[in-house]
Amino acid sequence: MSHRSRTVSYSTWTLDTTVSSDANTSISGSSVSTFTGPGSLAGKALFNVGRLTLRGVEQIIISRRLSVIATHFPHRNTDRIAGLTEMYADLLELSRIHFYSDAIRTRALQLLFAQIASRSTLHLINAISVWPLTEVNLLLSELLECFDPRRSLVEDHPKHVLLSVYQQHLSKWEEHSLAPLINFLQDFATSDEQRWSSICASGFLDLLLQLYISDFTDPLVSKTLPSNRTTLSAACNSFLVEALGNRSAYETFQLHPVSGLWSRWPMLQLMLESPDATRCTRRRQAWANLDKRNIQWRISSVFNSLVLEWNRTRRPHTMFEEPRLYDQFVDLLEFSG
Repeated sequence: MSHRSRTVSYSTWTLDTTVSSDANTSISGSSVSTFTGPGSLAGKALFNVGRLTLRGVEQIIISRRLSVIATHFPHRNTDRIAGLTEMYADLLELSRIHFYSDAIRTRALQLLFAQIASRSTLHLINAISVWPLTEVNLLLSELLECFDPRRSLVEDHPKHVLLSVYQQHLSKWEEHSLAPLINFLQDFATSDEQRWSSICASGFLDLLLQLYISDFTDPLVSKTLPSNRTTLSAACNSFLVEALGNRSAYETFQLHPVSGLWSRWPMLQLMLESPDATRCTRRRQAWANLDKRNIQWRISSVFNSLVLEWNRTRRPHTMFEEPRLYDQFVDLLEFSG
């Protein structure tokens, strides 16, 4: 059969198969070795068609593959989709930094972000579970960096295109934009004890610190609108209850500044129990080690919570029944002295 008459079905082939097939039809008589693992797609195409052809052929192949994958994302955990495992493998491969163009990486990451926002992450977790640990840490680090609540994203910011897709696929009943993200990380970690360390090493504790400093502000809604802070703080506490049951995660948490600042909610009292004097010392040390910008942000977020967003229908004494609100006054006293 001639090359022109050959028909390839991109809807059922994986990206790895497609690259191999296209490379074979481009160079007659060439043999293709089977490469597996991160970078195999680019490596296989480079081996067969050379650097110059790679730039054009690979872009076309990958674009077609991404177009097919996009028709199935986001999906529910219960959906039965042929080749879904291979789709996730391709998305994870194409999301790797320094291996593919920014346009390709962004498109692959957009599909992953949309899936996380939809709260149907069973297949994504299964796919990440077989990915090399180093690649998992890099992916999680980039994911967490996007959600820094202190960053004000403008439309031309590189992360804006990812967060826009994430926001578009949030359910209407979501009370805080970051809740699906925290739940995804918790589900991923609970699937294997060793993954708690990966998440902590990828910057999750830094995110918790940023959330505390910003008083759980929702970074994806207008700053003029109130944030449902209780929803996110509850999700974070649920994560910590399970994380602190892991010895490695507990030790990492205790060494991080957030351990001295995090509010002592009832569900965490036994795990984080320490004398009040010791905790006050740790809080003072934590703030002393943070830069001035973080302190300014904390003061601003506390002002927004206590003054601009305060619900006057609440009973005055209830503020001291919530550890988060109690710590706001403790921080203000610390900064004033």
